[in-house]
Amino acid sequence: MNDGLTNAAAGHLQALEGILPAFQQQDPQRLAERSGAAFTAVGSSGVFHLKYLGDEMEICFPTGEAVNKTAGGEVSAKDRIVLIKYLLNAVPVPERDEWKTFKELSAAPHHWNVLIPEAIEALTKGFGNDLKAFEQAALRLEGEPVKLGDRGYRYYVLPRIPIQIGIWEADEEFPPKASILFNAAAQLQADTATLFSLGIALVRKLLYLAGKRSGP
Repeated sequence: MNDGLTNAAAGHLQALEGILPAFQQQDPQRLAERSGAAFTAVGSSGVFHLKYLGDEMEICFPTGEAVNKTAGGEVSAKDRIVLIKYLLNAVPVPERDEWKTFKELSAAPHHWNVLIPEAIEALTKGFGNDLKAFEQAALRLEGEPVKLGDRGYRYYVLPRIPIQIGIWEADEEFPPKASILFNAAAQLQADTATLFSLGIALVRKLLYLAGKRSGP
């Protein structure tokens, strides 16, 4: 039993237990090739190596246990779900020259209604009047400059999943605003629930790196 856990934490553990059997039945070398991860075999087991939100991650096969080698320590069940689902679902297809909002990717209003305050409004509040902080956080997260807003960057949150974020600074006529865009091929790499989680996680990491949030 998961005594003492919050409902959310217990739900994450249950979801993790639900996807582990499928993960354990896979050929790890094939998963690595499809996802862009590296894999080091150790007998019948091994370790996946990939970057997640700028941090070096190690995911053990077949247990699914994970360690953040950059920050140190174990990885939460919630993030392990994202990592394992990515390894299971990612495919080696090229990015498309097309970018979409999450609303254009998903017909699920409950996700969009949460993404607005947790990501769009959080970006606007944190960086709409502080482009310098946005730029510094973006560089720390290895963001690549793109033409989006007054400042825009592309981040590879996972090897085959780029997300673009742009900030428009406030001026005399207009208030600040922010935009989050997903590559049109993103839904080939992950389901919309995972993309939703990745968008929010990226925003929180940027705010954390800028000193505008206590944790990522």
